[in-house]
Amino acid sequence: MGTFKALLLVTVHSFLFCLISMLPIQGTLTITPNQHIKGNETLLSAGGNFEAGFFNFGDSQRQYFGIWYKRMLPRTVVWIANRNFPVKNSTAILTLTDQGNPVIIDGSRGIVWSSNASRIAKKPNMQLLDSGNLVVKDGENLLWESFDYPGDTFLAGMQFRTSLVTGPYRFLTSWKNAEDPAAGEFSYHIDAHGFPQLVTTKGATWYSRGGSWNGQFFNGISWLRMLKLFKFSFVVTDKEVTYQYETLKDETVSRLVLNSLGFVQRLIWSDRKRGWEIISTRPMDQCGYYAYCDVNSVCNVTNSPKICECLEGFIPKFQEKWNSYDWSGGCVRRVNLSCDGGDGFQKYMGVAGHIFFMV
Repeated sequence: MGTFKALLLVTVHSFLFCLISMLPIQGTLTITPNQHIKGNETLLSAGGNFEAGFFNFGDSQRQYFGIWYKRMLPRTVVWIANRNFPVKNSTAILTLTDQGNPVIIDGSRGIVWSSNASRIAKKPNMQLLDSGNLVVKDGENLLWESFDYPGDTFLAGMQFRTSLVTGPYRFLTSWKNAEDPAAGEFSYHIDAHGFPQLVTTKGATWYSRGGSWNGQFFNGISWLRMLKLFKFSFVVTDKEVTYQYETLKDETVSRLVLNSLGFVQRLIWSDRKRGWEIISTRPMDQCGYYAYCDVNSVCNVTNSPKICECLEGFIPKFQEKWNSYDWSGGCVRRVNLSCDGGDGFQKYMGVAGHIFFMV
């Protein structure tokens, strides 16, 4: 009889242990395999800077798992796992597999999203760091991190990466619109052709650019305030180019966002205003759009409405269009180069990146 009671107690204890391990978690700091997040349950960063969980954009039948600032209202989402695959008409669950792979499962137990982490862990756990980075670790070994998969927001500590062989592979992609976080038509990345520079593209077409890196910052952007708030790092190796930033003060909360209209905006949280302050926007005006005046020309927004003018020695290719402020076609040489030794270079100052051209 005593043996039966002992076995019964062990069985009940084991059952309760398994039951507890499967319980949902509320505002936790770490999750392990067999634990999950659903509904209003959230994962918190240790310092309370960020929170992760399920949310929607007013349509409860389309659920997303994302990361947002914990203390700031209205909710500001900085990353979404299943941005292209919302959980529809079902209860969503995020869990961690025994191998350390974060997955989102719908009500029919179908996998809606997976990190596809390839490394196998022994004792994996998932944490949300105070940087906003969602990570999976096996002891001290990092298996996977959300910072490797940016959405439309660039946070301190994230990196842009561009391979010198295959091109950009870590960059921002805009949302389709304010209520649809699926990948939109704009991207923001490092272009490594010639002097590396940050560019916005619309599909395969250049949309705007921020100038080339000069050792401290990118030409063509007002950086006076930036350099008081941030430390920028731009590294070029024989294989790739990387770019990132850090805040100089812990109390500075900032993010860089590529919005659905193709604008790149730097925002800083203002405690006094209890809201986000936009401190820079690219493109800032018409001259910020790539090749707005087309070739062999200079754009000067202070000369509005005639903001485009040809370089010295050039004339509009289509004069009638230019007379009606249609700058297509740009400018062509007034006289072709003679190449007999009488040609030389002329320098233009006061433009985004000084221009040298043959005259």
